[in-house]
Order: sequence, then structure tokens, then C-alpha cells
Amino acid sequence: MLKDKIFSAAVSLLGKLSPKVRVAGLQINGSVIRFCRLSGAQKEQLLTLRLPPGIVEKGEVKNKEGLIKILTDLHKQIEPHPRKSVSVILTIPIDNVYLQPITLPDLPSKSLIESVRLNLEMVSPIEIGNAYYDWQAVGQSGGENPKEIIGAFVNRRIINDFLQSVQAAGFNVAAVEFSTLSLVRVAVQSGFIEATKPSLLLEIDSEGLSLAVSHAGSLFFHYFVSWDDFRGNQKDISLEKYKEGLADEIRKITNFYSASTKIYTIKDLVLVSTSLIEETKGVIAQSFPQIQVRVADTDKVNPALGVALRSLKPRSQDFEISLSDLSTEEVFENYRLTRFISAWRNIILTISGFLLVLFLASAVLFQYISAKSGTSDPLRNNPQVQEELLGLERQAETFNNLLAIVGKLSSERSKLYGLLIKLRDVAGQQITLNLIDFESGSSRIALGGVGVSERAVADFKNRLIEQPQFEGVSLSLSNIRIQPDGQADFTIDLRIRDFNF
Repeated sequence: MLKDKIFSAAVSLLGKLSPKVRVAGLQINGSVIRFCRLSGAQKEQLLTLRLPPGIVEKGEVKNKEGLIKILTDLHKQIEPHPRKSVSVILTIPIDNVYLQPITLPDLPSKSLIESVRLNLEMVSPIEIGNAYYDWQAVGQSGGENPKEIIGAFVNRRIINDFLQSVQAAGFNVAAVEFSTLSLVRVAVQSGFIEATKPSLLLEIDSEGLSLAVSHAGSLFFHYFVSWDDFRGNQKDISLEKYKEGLADEIRKITNFYSASTKIYTIKDLVLVSTSLIEETKGVIAQSFPQIQVRVADTDKVNPALGVALRSLKPRSQDFEISLSDLSTEEVFENYRLTRFISAWRNIILTISGFLLVLFLASAVLFQYISAKSGTSDPLRNNPQVQEELLGLERQAETFNNLLAIVGKLSSERSKLYGLLIKLRDVAGQQITLNLIDFESGSSRIALGGVGVSERAVADFKNRLIEQPQFEGVSLSLSNIRIQPDGQADFTIDLRIRDFNF
């Protein structure tokens, strides 16, 4: 019984030292911001704020200060402590997000990543250096050797404007996706889309029409049509113009899907809208009688809920598209590291304070006893007693020195954290560090790890040399060992020039 209590207490303490990071979904489009946090599969918190015109237009941030202000107001409703960040996965409009389905040949697992990268670079509609891009498997073709994937591409500037606004308002962004990816996920989860059947998802909102094809339960392609495209040179959109334009767009995307897959046709459509429902159903019934329409409840099928479902997945198992610099696992490892260091800082300061109070109380007690003893105490002139007192003084001096060292370690915590984050960023995806040998008070560091190849290790060394905070970077040939699978173990020595990370 006692052992169980001790074990439970230990587990509780470890949980507080490395607490689980809660993640929510955050949707931003041209008219609303939605925040959705789930507990299991149930909504725990759902907040919606209207966006004034001119803040986000055509899928881009047009007024960053205005967006930060509204997001800051949202943060206050979620978290009363302004300095405490709220972790989210962000979903943005699809206006400027390009999708490309890709079919891969049979490849060994070790060649897959390089093949995907080359394919994405070849089909990218944006200059690859100016783009964020990522990919994921389609449906059941996942696993070690997926046959079908989709690649997503977006201009870096667009994503950076969203990220800077969201982060400035106190949110920690784990991943960035887009509304159709979120919608297909929640439509499949809620049963509106069957994974075994191809389906067309149509969302109608204040910006225009978002059309997305679901293939094998996964997003396959999407397409956005703004109301300006329907309006043309006219001031308003007539009902006939809407019906004609809608039929034309549905015909385009269904024909594209049939031509791409060769053997599948779309016979199901999920409509996500609060307006033009009957008019839309009438167009589909007249122009596409083979397509069955289901109208989804927007409270159950919306991008905010869809991205919140992704937040329930452990970060280490999240391999879906993320249009940003860091993977979801890297972002949360950074956040967990910050929380872990902060917890240990508080523990060290608390213990140090307790020991200091204990020492001061002991000193006062000794003083009081000495005063009460008086000069007549025969022990005062006893050489043995004098020697013991000198020993106690030396122990007290040693204790004070230890307290000073603890204080110094606490003050240098931020420097050490900055060093760890810097090394992780420089290492990148192709280097795994498993040893950082750093002695407090010394500027020399030894790094040990493994790279995907000898070339990757050499590139890592060159990146370290380029960093102004490091000097004396040394990698000798004897410190590189090539493994049978082509990976390379290595040891690099360097010195820290300054801690300004």
C-alpha cells in the first residue's frame, strides 16, 4: 500500500516536471477566427470572433496589427495569464495553397524520401526557395512505400505573416495546414464521407467556393473559386450566374478527378454551408443527377473542428502536411524543453532558499548558545573544541560556495537553453545529436551524433563554422565512422565564442 502511494507520488511529480502539452485547433479566414479545443472527441471549448473587412483578404494577412489585436483578445478569453502561451495547430484559407497529386513508382524505403523531394521540386508552381511545401500519403497507400501522395505548396511570405501574427498574440504554433485538409478529416470522422467512396466536398462561405475531392478517405485535390470570379465585370451576382458558374466548376473538378484516377467517378457530394443550400441542391440535381447530395451540419463539420481532431494525435505520430519550417514534433520538443527547464529552475531556487534559511537559523542558534555559555564556560579554552569550531566554519564556507554555484547555474539557464535550441536548428533533419559534452565554466563543447551520410556530417560541420557564436570547429577523419547502412557516426569539437543566441 505504501509502495503504491510512493509510486503514484513519483509519477505525479514526473508529470509536473514534464507536463503534457494540450493542443487546440485555430482557424483563420477572411471573416472569422475560430478556436476549438477537444477533450477526447467532445468539444471542451469553442470560441468564434468575427473579423472586420480588410484584415485577411484573398487568403493573405492584409492588416497584421489588426489581426494581432483580435487574436490577443481571443488569447485573453482562453488563458488569463498573458505570458502563458496556448498551443495550437493553425488552419488557413486555401486561396493560395496549391495541391498536386503524385503517383510514385515502386521504390525501396531508403530511396522514398529523396524521390518525393525531387518530385515536389519538379512540380512546384512556386519558386522552391520561396515556398513552404510538404506531402502526405493518400488513403491506404501509406506505410513505408506509399503509391499515391499529395504535395502542398504555398508562398513563404503568406505563411510567415500568419505565423508572426499568431505568435505575437501568445500562441505557440505546432503545425500549419489548410481548410480543405481540415474539412475532409472531420467529414470522414463524422461519417459524412465514406473512406471507400470518392466524394466531393463543397464549402460555401463569404469568400467563395472551396471544392475538395476525397479519395480513399484522404484529401486528393482542392480548388477555390472566389465570388469575384462569378461576378466578372458586374456589380452583383445573379442567381442564374451563380447556377451556371457552380455547374461549370463542379464539372471541371469531377472531370479532373476521373481523368487522374482513370477508374473512379464521383457520385457523392457533401455540402457545408448556411446559405444557398436549396439553390445548390437544385443545380446538382439538374446538371449532375448521378451525384447524391448530403448537407452537413456546420456545427459538426467545420475547419476549426477538423484541425482540432488533428491536435488529439500524439506529435510523434503526426505525419500530415505542415506548411512551416519545423515539424510538429520538433516544435513541441522545444516547448516541452522550455517547460522542463522552467520547472527545474523553480525546484533549484526553492531548495536553495530552504537551505539558506536553514543555515541562517542554525547560525542564529549557535550565536545564542555561545552568548548563553559566557566566557566562564571551561570548554571555550579547550583546544579540541576550538578545532571543531574551525572545522564547522570551513564547512559553512564550503556550503556558501555551493550556494553561489547553484545561483550561477540558475542565472545561466537561459544561455544553456539558447545553446541547445541553436544546435538543434543547425543540425536540421539529417543529423541526430546524441551527445553534447559541455563543462560549466568552459567554452569547449564536444558534439557526438549520427548523420544520414558522410556528406550530411560534412555539411553540418560547415553550418557550424558559419555560425558567429562558434569558433575552432574541428572534425577529423578519425572521428567519422561509416556504418554498413551508409549512416555516419561522428564527433565534432568546437568552442563557444559568445552565448548571444
